[in-house]
Amino acid sequence: TVIISTDISIVENPFKGLRPFEQSDAADFFGRQALVDQLLIRLASNGTQQRFLALIGPSGSGKSSVVKAGLIPALRTGQLPGSENWFTVEMVPGPEPFRELEAALQRVAVNPIPDIFARLTADRMGLSAVAERILPQDHQTRLLLFIDQFEEAFTQVESETERKRFLDSISAAVTQTSGRLLVVITLRADFYDRPLLYEEFGALVRECAEVILPLTTQELQLAIRNPAERVGLFVEPELVTMIVSDVNQQPGALPMLQYALTEVFEHRDGRRLTLESYSKVGGLTASLGRRAEEVYLSLAPDRQELARQLFLRLIILDDETEAVRRRLNWSVLTSLTKDTAAIEEIRDTFVKYRLLTADRDPKTRETTIEVAHEALLREWERLVNWLNTSREDVQMQRRLQTVSAEWQKSGKNPGYLLTSTRLIQFEEWSTVASLQLTQDEREFLRASANERQTQQAREAARLAREKTLERRTLRWLRGIVVILSLAALIASILARFALDQREAADDRWRTLRILSRTDQANLALNDNDPELALALAFSIDGKPASFPLQTQQMFYQAAYAPGTSLVFDKHDDALLGVAVSPDGKLAASGSGRLNPLGPIVDNSIRVWNIATGEEIYNLDATSGGHTDTVTGVAFSPDGRLLASSSIDKTIILWDVETGTVIRRLQGHEDWVNRVIFTPDGRTLVSGSGNFLITAIPIPGLGTRDTSVRVWDVESGQEIGQLGNSEEGHKNPIMGLTMSADGTRVASGDTNGLIILWDLASGKEIHRMESPGDWVSSLSFTPDGSALLSALGKPSIGGSGATSTLMVMWDTQTGQKVREFIGHTNVVTAVAVSPDGRTALTGSADYTLRLWDLES
Repeated sequence: TVIISTDISIVENPFKGLRPFEQSDAADFFGRQALVDQLLIRLASNGTQQRFLALIGPSGSGKSSVVKAGLIPALRTGQLPGSENWFTVEMVPGPEPFRELEAALQRVAVNPIPDIFARLTADRMGLSAVAERILPQDHQTRLLLFIDQFEEAFTQVESETERKRFLDSISAAVTQTSGRLLVVITLRADFYDRPLLYEEFGALVRECAEVILPLTTQELQLAIRNPAERVGLFVEPELVTMIVSDVNQQPGALPMLQYALTEVFEHRDGRRLTLESYSKVGGLTASLGRRAEEVYLSLAPDRQELARQLFLRLIILDDETEAVRRRLNWSVLTSLTKDTAAIEEIRDTFVKYRLLTADRDPKTRETTIEVAHEALLREWERLVNWLNTSREDVQMQRRLQTVSAEWQKSGKNPGYLLTSTRLIQFEEWSTVASLQLTQDEREFLRASANERQTQQAREAARLAREKTLERRTLRWLRGIVVILSLAALIASILARFALDQREAADDRWRTLRILSRTDQANLALNDNDPELALALAFSIDGKPASFPLQTQQMFYQAAYAPGTSLVFDKHDDALLGVAVSPDGKLAASGSGRLNPLGPIVDNSIRVWNIATGEEIYNLDATSGGHTDTVTGVAFSPDGRLLASSSIDKTIILWDVETGTVIRRLQGHEDWVNRVIFTPDGRTLVSGSGNFLITAIPIPGLGTRDTSVRVWDVESGQEIGQLGNSEEGHKNPIMGLTMSADGTRVASGDTNGLIILWDLASGKEIHRMESPGDWVSSLSFTPDGSALLSALGKPSIGGSGATSTLMVMWDTQTGQKVREFIGHTNVVTAVAVSPDGRTALTGSADYTLRLWDLES
C-alpha cells in the first residue's frame, strides 16, 4: 500500500532511527523475508525446535526487529496452523528476570491466578505450570514468549542462583512435549559463550540457534527503497548505491542505516531523498555521532557534565565483552543532583533526537531510561572517550552499587556494611572518582564509616579493660611475692628449731617456689605470651621429671605453644571450628555454646584478614546465618566458598568475597557436626548426630540421624548417603576426613567405630573398631596408605575419660598398625605433616605432641 499525502510537510517518516521495529511497523519492514520464512520453518518442525528459538547476531544486526516486525506479524496472519489465535508477549530479563516474567504473563493471562511470582519461583517447572494455567483450557491455543536482549541475564542479574534458576525454568518449559509455550530469544553474538556454561540451557541454544547474517545487496535495496515509496517518496538510485556500498563495509550497521535515513528524511528535497542530503548529514557512520555531538554541545557547560554522568550510569563495562547499555529507574539518575530540572532537560533533549528512550518499569510503573541503541556506544566519539578514560571508575561504581543495594534490601543490617581494607578502598576512590554517587551510595559509605568508628570505640574500651585487668594481676602477683617471702622467713625460723625437719622444710620451700613460678608462667600463657612463660619455666632449678604434675604440664604447654602473631577475639563464646583459606590470606572461625545445654551467646561465623588481624565480616543469624552453635567451617579448594555446619541441622554455603548466603543445605534430621569439601570443590560431605544423647543418655530419646551425606555444591541438592541405616553408624559422627585424591572418606563415631567409604559408589571398604571410645578426629596420611584416629571420650555429665591414645590403621587391610601412648587425657585432634613422616596431636591434658610415624 502506497500512502501519498498532498502536504509534503506531514509526510510520515517511515524510518525508525535507533529504535527497533515494533509490531506496528510491519508495513515498513523490508529485506528480511527469507529469514522470517526460515524462522517459520523452524517453528513448524517437530521436537524442541518447535518450542524454542535463539536468534544470535552482532549488535546492530536487527535481531529484535526481525521478531517484532517480521515473525510475530507473520504468526498473527496465520502462517502457521492456528497461529492467528496465539497469545504473544514480550519482555527483557533486567536485574530481576522473574519479576519481569511475572509482569509479562499478567498482561496476557486469560485465566488470572494469584501470586504468579511465587509459582514461577517454586521449582524449575514453575514457568511451564503458570503458562498452562493462564491460557484458555482448549489445549490448542499457544503462548509465544519473546525475551529480547537476553544478554541482560548475564550482565544485569547479580545473583548466580537466580540466573541459573531462570535458565533452568526456560529449559524445563520448552522441553515439555505436551507444553503450549514457545520461547524466542535474541542474543548478542559476543555473549554466545555465556549460555554454553550451563549444561542444559547451553545444549538447548546449540540445537535451536539461528544466526542472523548481513543483508544481501538486494535485501538492502528493499530496506531502503520500499518504506520510502510506501509513503510516496522517491529515492535517488545514486543514494541507494552509495548506502549499500557503505553498509557492506560496516558490521552491525542497520541501526546506523535507519538513523542516517531518518536524517536524510529530515533534509529531503520535497519528495526526493537525495545523495546530496546524505552527504550533508555525514553519511552512514558520521550521522549518528554528529547528531549526538550536536545535541551535547547545545547544552550549557554544567549540563554537559551532568550528561556525562548520566550516560556513564547507563552503561555496563567488563573486561570480557564490549560495552553494554542498561536500563535504570529515573529516580536513580535524579539522585545524582539536586537540580531536577537540569537532568530532566538533558533527558528530554536526547529523547527528542531518539538517542535515549524512556519507558516504564513493568512492576513499579516508574519511568526508566536507557541508551536507544548500542551503536551509539561505538559511533559517538566523545562517549567512546568517556568510556576509555572512566572504565575503572564505572566498574568500581557498579561494585559499590551492588553492595549498597544488598544493604538496602537487608533493612540496613550492619552486617552488610563495608569494613577494613574494602571500606578504605572505596573511601579513597570516592575522593578522586570522576563519577558522582547517588544518595543511597553516599549513605552506605557514611554508614560504613560510622560503624567503623563504633567498632574502634569498642576495641578501645576492650583494651582499657585488659589494661585494668593487667594492673590488678600485677598487684596480685606482688601480694603473692610478699606471702611467699613471709613463708620463707617462717620456714627459716622453724628450721633453726627443728634441724631434723630441715630437709623436709627445704623440700616444701622448693615446691612452693616451683609452684609460684608455675603460676606466673601460667599467667603469662593466659596473656598469650609463651616466650615469657618459657623464660619463667627455665628459671626453675632441678630436673623436670621431679617437678609436680601441674608444673610438668605447664612445661609441655609452654614448650609447644606457638608465638602469637595476632589475637582474634571478637567472639563471645567458644570457638568450635576454624579454617584457613587455600591462599593463606583469610581465616574463618565458628563459635557457639561449649555446653550444649547452656544458653546461646554467640553462634556466629567471622572471617578475618590474617595479615592485619581485622575482621572482614560477621555472619550471624541476622545475616541469614545459623540459629544455633556453629560446629565446623571449611573453605572450598579454590577459596571462593565457605561451608559451615551447625547444631541447627543445616549446612550453609557462603560467598567468601561478599559474605552473603549462596544456599542452605537441608536434609539432616539432627546436629551437623562436620563438613568437608572434595579436592575438586564440587562436592560436600557431612556427618551428623546428637553427641549429647550419647554422653548423657536420655531414656526413650535415642539418636535420630547418624548419617554421612553427600551434597552437590552447585545445586545444593543431596546426592546420596554413604551406606544406609543398616550398614552405617548407629552413633553420632564426630570425626570426618577425606583422602588427598578425593576417592575415599573416613567417618568416626562416639562408640569408636571408624568406617572407610568409597565416595563414588557409597559402599563401605573397611570397618575399624575401638569399642567405647570417642573418635574425635581423623586424618589420612598424604599417600592415603594409613589413617590416624584421635580417641577418647570427654568427661560430660560426670562420665570419666576413656582412652588417651592415637591409633594408626592400615587402609588397605583395615587392621590396626600401632598405638601411640603418652597423653594423660583424651586426645581431641590429630593432623599429619605434608611429608607423611610426623603427626601432631592435641589433648585435653593441655599439651601438643609431635610423633615420628615411622618409628
